[in-house]
Amino acid sequence: MKRLAICISILAIMLALGVSVTTAQEDCPAGLDEAQCAVLNGAAAATIENVTSFNLTFDTNNLVDLGELILLRVYASGSGPIIMEDGEIVAASLMMPEAGLELGGMMGGFMGEDAMGSAAFVLVDGVMYFGAGEDMESLEWRSITLADYPEITAELTFAGFAGSAGTALPNSEWSVNAADGQTTFSTESSIDLSDPELLESVLEADTSGLLAGLGAEGLAGTANIGASITTDDATGALAGVNSSTNVTFDLGAIAAELGEEGEMFSDMLSGEGGVTIEIGSIFSEVNADFTIEAPAEAEEIGMFEAETVLFSASEGLPGLLTAYFNGIAVGADDGGAVGGGPYAANCTPDTRTFIEGGAIALDETVTGTLAEGEAATWNFSGAAGDVVTIAMNSDPLDTFLELLGPDGIGLTGNDDFNGLNSQIDAYTLPADGTYTIVACTFSSFESGDYDLTLTGAE
Repeated sequence: MKRLAICISILAIMLALGVSVTTAQEDCPAGLDEAQCAVLNGAAAATIENVTSFNLTFDTNNLVDLGELILLRVYASGSGPIIMEDGEIVAASLMMPEAGLELGGMMGGFMGEDAMGSAAFVLVDGVMYFGAGEDMESLEWRSITLADYPEITAELTFAGFAGSAGTALPNSEWSVNAADGQTTFSTESSIDLSDPELLESVLEADTSGLLAGLGAEGLAGTANIGASITTDDATGALAGVNSSTNVTFDLGAIAAELGEEGEMFSDMLSGEGGVTIEIGSIFSEVNADFTIEAPAEAEEIGMFEAETVLFSASEGLPGLLTAYFNGIAVGADDGGAVGGGPYAANCTPDTRTFIEGGAIALDETVTGTLAEGEAATWNFSGAAGDVVTIAMNSDPLDTFLELLGPDGIGLTGNDDFNGLNSQIDAYTLPADGTYTIVACTFSSFESGDYDLTLTGAE
């Protein structure tokens, strides 16, 4: 299932990314004169130069629809102040009364359950605070102190926050509307993903990683893109950014591209699928005096989860927020490490028939066999602080690993660490007791032999 997972990941990874305000280019877009082009291309630099704070109001609605295989929707709306120094975001307080993750289809069921409620993000005095709850009055807060992770550089800049979409879209012409001290630049473009020349121009302009990913996977379809960028006439700084990307394609073509894997899902991959990304943002109260305060109480996030969240900040603040809130929505835990990840509950007693494999000792390899719909449990004793690596290797199987704690609660898991083989790598056990390894397969209709190896740190 590796290529299928890559295909779906390419579609889903772009959900947090919006319109690029880094619009500088050598040639002026069609429809603009030189003066207008200078304003548009200089909007990001003018914002960094002239703006030290603003209130952000935003709304985003994003959808991946692959028919009966998977439906993934991420949405959020909210507002709050942002404070900057030389283009670096030093403080923020974003309240999101409505935020949610909706999952459907076969793979959506593997990923977790729908999660809807309220969320919040606060950055102040070098500490990130993440709040989540059923509503704004019931938020529970967790925190990451940036100074504790000096080796990780979070991309908390205005450019990284704003996202990515440029002006060099093929088959497009920009229009200009000036009113009430603001100028709005708008454009629409339609791109045939099977046209190599058009796709190449998109890739050269670096206008959309989504389209690059679709083209790289050979997915034929049409992308309709709309964008508007509003600037303040007095300062040239941004006053608003809006974008809409809608990609439609034949799901049967995806099945054909995936070969044998696609044949397994031919009934699910039929008809028309698509990806929709809609993001709107307004910048108001520019250079106002804002006071941002930390929550009264917050639980410190564990090291491994914190590192995972911070590494996602290479995609800017939107990527960081998406990584954190999507992680807790599908059941992320403080555990995890390189090669590990949130506990996905892919193989549970509700979806598989559990069979007892027996006991496994440190530095031992055991062999097992799984029939269709089965998951094997293997037990070992561990102590708090022990570091273990669990590897599941098989030629015929797309393996999947999960680790349960002494209390039976899922801690971490892994899929496709090395090809289709899975590995929970260098995981630190949180407590003394007997742990359970769940050795299973990505899909319930697989069967075959496997090797399971448990090793400890030297």
